[in-house]
Parts: sequence; C-alpha cells; structure tokens
Amino acid sequence: MEVPTLTVPQAERKSGLAGALLEEALAGFRSQGTLRLVDALDPGLPRRLHQHVRRRYRAEWAGSHAENGRPLHTLDVEGPVADPAFYAAPAWMPLVRAMLGEDCILGACSIIFSFPGAPEQYLHRDTQSLYGDFAVDCALPCSMLTVLVPLVSVDSSNGSTRVWPGSHRNPDMEAAFRGESLSPDMDLGSVLINDSRIVHRGSPNPSDRMRPVAYLSYHRKWYRDRHSYSWRPGTRVHPDSWDRIPEAHRPMFVTALEDDPALRSASGVGP
Repeated sequence: MEVPTLTVPQAERKSGLAGALLEEALAGFRSQGTLRLVDALDPGLPRRLHQHVRRRYRAEWAGSHAENGRPLHTLDVEGPVADPAFYAAPAWMPLVRAMLGEDCILGACSIIFSFPGAPEQYLHRDTQSLYGDFAVDCALPCSMLTVLVPLVSVDSSNGSTRVWPGSHRNPDMEAAFRGESLSPDMDLGSVLINDSRIVHRGSPNPSDRMRPVAYLSYHRKWYRDRHSYSWRPGTRVHPDSWDRIPEAHRPMFVTALEDDPALRSASGVGP
C-alpha cells in the first residue's frame, strides 16, 4: 500500500489542478482519506515561512516545548502567512472546494514544532463526532480536511506524520489502528492532505533538529470546531494584515472575524 500521490506540474501549481489531474487527486483522496501532493508549492515559500516562524514564535516555543516536545500554536496571518500562495494555494484549493464547497472557510491555521527527541504523538482523529457516533460520521461526506505543510523536508531521519489510509471510513479507531499505516516522506514544497476523520499521529523526532509543520484546516461553511479550539483561536488575522487579504479570499476568514472584535473593527465588518 502507498499513500495516493500526485506530482503537481509547474503550470498547475500556478493555475490550479483541473481536468484529469483533479479527478485523479479526488479519487485517491476520497478512497484513502489522505493524499500527498509533490511540488505543490515553490520550495522558497516554506523556507520563508520557516524563517518567519523561528523569529516570530521563539518565545512561545521556548516556554512550552518541555511539556511534550511538540508545542502547537496558532499561526497568525501576517508576513508570509498572509500570502494567498500559502493559505489559498492553487495546487490544492480546487480539491478543497470540490470536497467542501466553493464557500468553504479556513477554520484553523497553526504550527507544530516537534523538537529533537519529541516522542510519538497520541493516536487521534482531527475531529469530534458530529452526531456522537462515528458509525454515522464515517458514512457522511467530508466536512473538514487538513493540509500539512512541512517547513523542512521530512523522512525517516526526523519523522513524519503516520496515517492509516482508509480509516476515515472505519468508525472503530482501534480496529483501524490494527490496519496498515504509512509515514510518507515529503520534500520542501510537498504537502499531505488528510480527511479530518482519518486516524493518524505524528512520528517521533529522532534527529537533532526541530521539525516544524504548518497546517491549514478547511471546513464547510457551517462547521465550527469549538472542541479543538476552546483554548486558543483557530485562525487569527493581524489587523494590519487584513488589507493584504484579497476581497475574494476574505470570506474564508469568517471565524477570525467572529472571534476577534478588534479585527471586526479594523475590517469595517461590524462591532
């Protein structure tokens, strides 16, 4: 078994997946609940993001990494994070919209720092059951998916995300866990897209270097993940960055507006 994988041609990296390529990507994702896109981004973008987060979040990770070796923070939409080439990348947005609707929103923008020696993460899904019964949820269309964007190359030397393909359709997580799992390598510019219901966990980091991975969680317009983001905002837009967001993309940031009165005031949306 292999994680469904599609290499994005340079032209489609700019214009967006379409036609047969998009159908191939959708077929693999719907079947296995996970998809690796190779060359989805110009490698220069994750490098710029890496430089930015090391400067911007040094104080945050210094005070928190001792707990479990993998602190997680909201990634403020500012600097290179506010670049539409990141949060609305043409390589994956056609797939995201095909799965979640043209009016889908960005429910979370975060960064996970896996420090040297970080242990294996706990087994989990990225969503709670909508109806209190995964036997129901696993039969329904996707309501949320996550794009993992490594800011360094990931492989067996520093660990990557381990996924259980097909587990998004298995309501029994323990039974799914007994199935085959994979840890796909990813060079800079490659990403991993996961259905929120897929069983997965971060691998240990046996290297002597930090392993930062950004992630973008896209939701159907009506979906709000109040469980995962009860202690921090899923998205946070710096007021000075609002004008950088093109009008066409602003509806994606509805949860940031809902959670931040200062942003609503700066954006002119309301009180």
